[in-house]
Amino acid sequence: MSLILDEAFYEYGKFNYSSVDFIDEYELIVLRAATKFFALPGIRLGYGAAKKEIIQKIESSMLPWGLNTFADLATSYIFKDKNYIKKSIDELYKSREIFERNLKTIKEIKVFPTASNYFLIKLQENSENLFNFLLKRNFLIRQADGFRGLDKTYVRINIKDVDNNNLFFENIKEYINEK
Repeated sequence: MSLILDEAFYEYGKFNYSSVDFIDEYELIVLRAATKFFALPGIRLGYGAAKKEIIQKIESSMLPWGLNTFADLATSYIFKDKNYIKKSIDELYKSREIFERNLKTIKEIKVFPTASNYFLIKLQENSENLFNFLLKRNFLIRQADGFRGLDKTYVRINIKDVDNNNLFFENIKEYINEK
């Protein structure tokens, strides 16, 4: 039996390890998603790593085509663009740090630490009102009660560029001050 690790957001973190280093030692299948980091919605492009024997078993039951034409074409470019990769990571880290610092000044919410491109936040109330308030201001947050162990007081918000994060921060402060 193998353990499958979903590392769809791996590129967003600052890690001193890679789970891929352990695939020979353990029965691991490590899955990552290129579409998240490279902002390619709809392309459905990911990749995995596992022992050769596990890969052979998986390949024996796969359909004859593994990628669509667009995904196949994208792989020819995205992983080679080292400039984009470095710039994206640097901008994300800067935005995430500033955004987290700002969000933590709001005592009515709990911000959980992240190594990804989003924050999990716990509110003091049901998230429905905040969801509707922000939607009217063109912000879409993810209500997280569909995730096991979370209830209607949790939301997930994506990290954007510094300007959009600041605008979001101002709107969430406005919502809390109106209560």
